Amino acid sequence: MKMFRKICSMIVLGALFLGNQFAAAEEKLAEEKNLGTVGYFCHVRYNPVSGVYGDHGYLMTILWSQKNCGGSYVGHRYFCSTNATSNICPSSASYHYDDHQILALFSSIQQYVISGNRVIVQGDTGGYSCNHQSCGALVDFYSN
Repeated sequence: MKMFRKICSMIVLGALFLGNQFAAAEEKLAEEKNLGTVGYFCHVRYNPVSGVYGDHGYLMTILWSQKNCGGSYVGHRYFCSTNATSNICPSSASYHYDDHQILALFSSIQQYVISGNRVIVQGDTGGYSCNHQSCGALVDFYSN
């Protein structure tokens, strides 16, 4: 029985190690391929005021390199709504959110702030019509 527990413990530790190695390799690959910014949402704010960030307001998020606002600061990312004109927003209307979409994204990001799951924010890199480092277009949500 002791040998069985020892083997099970080794399998679990091996799986955890490989899981962490896989996640690290996936993050490095995402950054090398310029797919976006890898991090963890630490904060999200919905500002419903219309203006240069769009007719339905915008989301301001803060990303960190580790869960629970740990590690190092990665940056702010803004997600804009329909008819945004700010240079922080994507220049293409394809990446502007309507009123329902911006609230759905806000809700999803709130859950990720709470859960501490990893994300990749696309926009500041790649072809997402972003001309600013704080521009957000899309989010890939991960289950860790």
